[in-house]
Amino acid sequence: MKKSDGQAPKAQRAELLDFASLDYLDSLEGVPSLDDKAASGFSLDSLKQLFPGMITAMLIALAAMFLAQHYLAPAVFFALLLGMSVNFLGTMDTTRPGLDVTAKQVLRLGIAISGAQLTFQEIAALGFDIVIAIILVVAIIFSSGVVLARLFKLPRELGVLAGGAVAICGASAALAISTVLPASQTRERHTIFVIVCVACLSTIAMIAYPIMAQNLGLSDAEAGLLLGGSIHDVAQVLGAGYAISAEAGEVATVSKLLRVALLFPVVMLIAFWVGARKLGAARSVPKLPGFLVAFIIVVGLNSAGLIAPFIAAFLADAARFFLVLAVAALGVKTSFGGLRDIGKAPLLLITAQSALMVGLMLLFIVVFQPV
Repeated sequence: MKKSDGQAPKAQRAELLDFASLDYLDSLEGVPSLDDKAASGFSLDSLKQLFPGMITAMLIALAAMFLAQHYLAPAVFFALLLGMSVNFLGTMDTTRPGLDVTAKQVLRLGIAISGAQLTFQEIAALGFDIVIAIILVVAIIFSSGVVLARLFKLPRELGVLAGGAVAICGASAALAISTVLPASQTRERHTIFVIVCVACLSTIAMIAYPIMAQNLGLSDAEAGLLLGGSIHDVAQVLGAGYAISAEAGEVATVSKLLRVALLFPVVMLIAFWVGARKLGAARSVPKLPGFLVAFIIVVGLNSAGLIAPFIAAFLADAARFFLVLAVAALGVKTSFGGLRDIGKAPLLLITAQSALMVGLMLLFIVVFQPV
């Protein structure tokens, strides 16, 4: 009897060691852990599973936008800091799925509708020489990312991300490029690092570049071209341009929107390049990302006047909010320690590219005097 009594508790001990029944302890109160099958399709159950992570990113994004209105820094910067401060939520089964969807799908939606802030007519109004010059500068800066990454012995992935962010439109470009790069263990960490760097440098440029333009004796139109052609993020371009004059703000805005328009061909080329490297039986032709197709369609509709101005303004605001939302989600999934491990070389890379870009724009303005 004693022997049988000693053997009987084995099943009980196994049951106690089975912590599957305690999964609810690793979730938000009252919300069950994720069921992969339930979340695989669009349904009420999948939305319930995604809700904790998505609402977490939304609260962080709203807090970041509130702080951005009261302090001289972009909302994406605050979204990153706030997100990384609650990094533990990125490891929880309850919040991780919603954060993943926000960082990927919501981001792609934001990029698609961001085309509502752009028309082909605005780009053409700049003039042929300015358009060609900005395209060349963007091409040089983007290529320099890959070249400098090799010089600094950094991963090519980081060079591509840095080149796109500096050359095109800061955080938006870094996130868009990240979505078409091959999956890797470092991709999200490199993306966040690039966003942090360009956000900081954009804030510095917003203050320093207008002072530099005035000290160099540039006209308002020339100053606007310099700001729109060299500052990374759209918000900082607007802040710097309109701080000088209405004319400088308008020229800066259109110049910057031309760089934003180049997001489509650059990300398309990267997507084809990545796809070409993976040619095989299952994928014989590289695919163009759907969000890029949607982006150019929205630009075309807006250029044709088929999108009412108030709807275009709403879509542009929604696109900016979705961007902050995606950055907040990525921030939660990133730790301060992970960014520290990247080192100083990538910061030098992005700073060198930024200095090269403003130098090229100044050279073009001084030599050719296009405006």
